Parts: sequence; C-alpha cells; structure tokens
Amino acid sequence: MKKYSPITSLLMFSLALPFILLWPSSGQADDNSIVNNDAVANERPPLTGDELAKYWKLDCRQIAVSTQRWAESGLLLPRPDMTAVNWRGLELCAVIYSVRDTGRYEPCPDYGGALLALKSMRSGQIKPDPLTVSGYLSGCGLQK
Repeated sequence: MKKYSPITSLLMFSLALPFILLWPSSGQADDNSIVNNDAVANERPPLTGDELAKYWKLDCRQIAVSTQRWAESGLLLPRPDMTAVNWRGLELCAVIYSVRDTGRYEPCPDYGGALLALKSMRSGQIKPDPLTVSGYLSGCGLQK
C-alpha cells in the first residue's frame, strides 16, 4: 500500500469532497429530489427595502440628505473631502433600492448613480463635481 504525504492526502480529499457531497443520499435517485433540494437551497424570504434597511441599521433617506449636504458644501472646493462620505451606507442603500428587478427598485434617489459618480471622482476618472452627486440625490422630495 502506497503512503501519501499529508498534503497530497488533503489535496485528494478536497478534490473528492464535491463528488461526495453531491452523491444521492439513497441508492436510487428520485427525479424530483434534485429539483426539490435546489428549490429549498435557493429559497429566500421576501424582504422589503425597509426591512433590509432596518436589518443593516440604515436610514437611507438620511444618508441621501447628508451626502447631498456634503456635495453642496464642497461646491467651491477644488478637491472635496471624500472622507466625509458615508461609503458603506451609500453602497448598502444602492444594493437595496438601485438594483432593478428586485421588487425594491426606486429610481429616486439614485443611490447607485451617486455612488458611481463619487467613486469615479475619487479614482480621478472624472473631475470632482459635487453638483453631479447632488443631482442623483435631489428632487426626490427629501427633507434637508
């Protein structure tokens, strides 16, 4: 019997593991078992945008208002202070409300557009123009 090094044994086990996990649990596979297991694995509870925001402890309207205030205060600066932006909040709000076909999509405020503009400004792809950011977030009936 040939002996393998521990690393070789681990590698062989890691390559075999997916096949072991996908093997049917009984001797014969039921035609519906794969579909049923797949449906259960992909089932997600329906969440509204407000429920996701609450889960992530976000107030997306407030994030939009504060980002808009930041943009308006930086209008005269040649290089606005990007550290004052709530990046995580904008990203999560964009995931909640700016992705189409989720049932939660809202075109205004456009968190995704504002986030993309800010990232483009930060990376130097476009010149800093806080008015662009403000345009994505304003005109939506937000209270300042």
